[in-house]
Amino acid sequence: MTNMKKINRLVAGLNAAILVLVFTVMAMGQVTGGRVTGTVVDASGAVIPSATITIRSKTTGQVLTTQSSGAGGYEFPNVPVGEYTITVANAGFSSVSQDLRVALNQQTTVNATLQAGSVTEEVTVTAASEALVQTESSQLGKSFEEKLVRNLPTFGDQNALALLSPNVVQRSSGVLGSGGSVGGTRARSNVFVIDGVDNNSPSVTGPPIGVIGEAVSEFTVLTNNYNAEFGGGGGGQFVTITKSGTNQFHGSAFAYLQHQKLNAASSSEELQIKSGQIVEKPKFRNTQYGFTVGG
Repeated sequence: MTNMKKINRLVAGLNAAILVLVFTVMAMGQVTGGRVTGTVVDASGAVIPSATITIRSKTTGQVLTTQSSGAGGYEFPNVPVGEYTITVANAGFSSVSQDLRVALNQQTTVNATLQAGSVTEEVTVTAASEALVQTESSQLGKSFEEKLVRNLPTFGDQNALALLSPNVVQRSSGVLGSGGSVGGTRARSNVFVIDGVDNNSPSVTGPPIGVIGEAVSEFTVLTNNYNAEFGGGGGGQFVTITKSGTNQFHGSAFAYLQHQKLNAASSSEELQIKSGQIVEKPKFRNTQYGFTVGG
């Protein structure tokens, strides 16, 4: 084989590898936000095509715009998690605005009814809330917002929140893996993702890289009937999104404390105390300090 043929084969192999990497990154990028869908109709219930739907982020000012289809429907397929204001407008109708929260890996439906009137008139809806049951998708899971991740005692591991979800239990002793048993599967079948990037140990399934609680924007565990963009394991899908910048400077300071005088006694220690023996708990001190700054 000539040197030129070897070079051509090497170039072809590199091109194939780059294409695989690009499509993999594109596919994984789909798991970093949520979907916003809905239908636009008039007061009589007739659909309104070509209506302009705009959503604006309250923290970054990012604006996404689309138009309703001939059937009156619209969709924003991948919106970063956070607080938004959605506005629906069309010529000859009063515009409608509503606050909404986009949750990780969940679909939020906002249907709009436009009333005939001047385009300068605006109707503001303030009773928007996140749906308790996702009726638009067969995907099962539970999301945990930043406040829960920060305040619940996860000790620096947001994946432990999965144990608060239905159909998830602590893994059995002697079984390898992390995150618990999801739907009766082994813990080593779980898949971990951070900001759309694979975070799985190549040896035994588990997250090799951790994220401090103060940096987590939202955490979601998907337990069954995953959407098409998920794969790589038959267990749970553990998806973490970290905080991003905003249009204002902000920051925080934190301290995670673990101490033998603050933690409860273990079951074996309680048995010894009940038997009349005075047991001194072994010293255990694990303190983490830090701060965050963003803008």
